[in-house]
Amino acid sequence: MSKNRSPRLRIALYSHDTQGLGHIRRNMLIASSFVQAHIPVDILLISSAGVATSFEVPEGVDFLVLPAIAKDGDGRYRSRSMHLSLDALIKLRSQTIRAALTAFAPDLFIVDKVPGGMFNELVPTLHALCRRDLPSHRRTRCVLGLRDILDTPTVADAEWTQAGNTQIVRSYYDRIWVYGDPKVYDLAAEQSFGRELAPLIRYTGYLGRGDMQTGATSIENGLTLCVTGGGQDGFALAHAFVEAQQRSRTPSIVVTGPYMPAAERETLYRLAAGAPNLQIIEFEQDLPALMRRAERVICMGGYNTVCEILAYGKPTLVVPRVHPRQEQWIRAVRLAELGLIDVLNPDQLNPNALNRWLRTEAGPRPNPWTVLNLDGVSTLPDLLAEVMGEAVEVRRAA
Repeated sequence: MSKNRSPRLRIALYSHDTQGLGHIRRNMLIASSFVQAHIPVDILLISSAGVATSFEVPEGVDFLVLPAIAKDGDGRYRSRSMHLSLDALIKLRSQTIRAALTAFAPDLFIVDKVPGGMFNELVPTLHALCRRDLPSHRRTRCVLGLRDILDTPTVADAEWTQAGNTQIVRSYYDRIWVYGDPKVYDLAAEQSFGRELAPLIRYTGYLGRGDMQTGATSIENGLTLCVTGGGQDGFALAHAFVEAQQRSRTPSIVVTGPYMPAAERETLYRLAAGAPNLQIIEFEQDLPALMRRAERVICMGGYNTVCEILAYGKPTLVVPRVHPRQEQWIRAVRLAELGLIDVLNPDQLNPNALNRWLRTEAGPRPNPWTVLNLDGVSTLPDLLAEVMGEAVEVRRAA
């Protein structure tokens, strides 16, 4: 850092969040990892997920909430709330990001998944702050964060090439942090762009926390938990689960997610009205706490949900999304091949299939902590020190 800069490290994290909560939850976990490592930081989380401000955040962390982009069922993007054209919305978001980060002057900028941001809205900011020809003392370091799997190799490589992402990474980025374990998916080996950019890649491990392992045996009255992620496409799973649990004598909870359409949620409430042991929750800030209490979990296959269920080692049935991306399916199948979870193709989803799984005695499984690196959060402070290329004090919490 420049001698004129604050002794506190300034970090900005960007997520585009057109769907679900995964991006913002992941970035909040990353931010918390730096705070909990007692690194003096001020962190700005840039997101268009208004619900992000509902999460509890540590001191030194705050939000910049952008006007939101929504994705229709046919894959087209539009303004979620305002009556603006997509071009006008992207221009507004881009100029807002650049103005904010020029004023904030981050030492490090961590970008989730999309190197240039949505429709390249980050490129003006990257060029102003992160380009590799700037003097070292003036340049913001830049990290691209990727979840373990993006899609099938063919689809992911094609999208990456079409967006010109390799050139963007080479122009502005110092590292690529892959939030996974190559035992499940080795991005540097399985993706063409991964092989091109392999020198920049660092695997963090899955973004769980070591303290999750100690809570894995806390079970409450045979509780069964159903989780649909953000909920925008989770109705089929939630509906089948509620039907399956109509006559259950053990407690069960469905977390619909805040983005499930209101009409679908109301349908679930009506269906569950005669089931006294079934509770429906729209949004739970501390989802890991519910997972600790559960005896079994049924869920979709989003990255954050899978990280948490692996960390707690619960018997889990994953019903992954298979359209428009294969990411969840690929992850679930590979974890099932390691004996860590069970998988149900959504084409076979129905109440009877869920009941069969619930009635089947859970057999012995390998300890996921001995199979995979699930404590990725602990590696992040060291990776931070590496990318900054200077002394960043990293102390473990007592």
